[in-house]
Amino acid sequence: MLSPLSSAASRADATPEPAPVVVTGATGYVGGRLIPRLLEAGCRVRAVGRSLDRLRIRAWASHPAVELLEADILDRSALLRASQGCRVLYHLVHTTRPAPAAITGLDLQGARNLSAAAAAGAGSPKTNATAPS
Repeated sequence: MLSPLSSAASRADATPEPAPVVVTGATGYVGGRLIPRLLEAGCRVRAVGRSLDRLRIRAWASHPAVELLEADILDRSALLRASQGCRVLYHLVHTTRPAPAAITGLDLQGARNLSAAAAAGAGSPKTNATAPS
């Protein structure tokens, strides 16, 4: 797993890094637990989710090193904004629609959109993606 945690984890007084770490699926189970760890490590975090309202209720939402961004994984222009200038991107989105074929197709399209946006917006940041199950 690619991790920005290792470089800053040993520093208790870590200051935020200049380039953000992007977390898609920030309101999900994994994303919601990863963000506090990144903040503890001194990272700036751009938390991305489909709903600003759901992002804003998170305990970490008001942290000075957190930027909240509303974006749908199927919207390439929103993903371009999300990935602009990032150094690492954690893709933690998994569709929860009922039909398995639709899930696989939407997950694949979202991952392709994000990959293209990241390459265009950040010069190919390190990406950590979760695979659909």
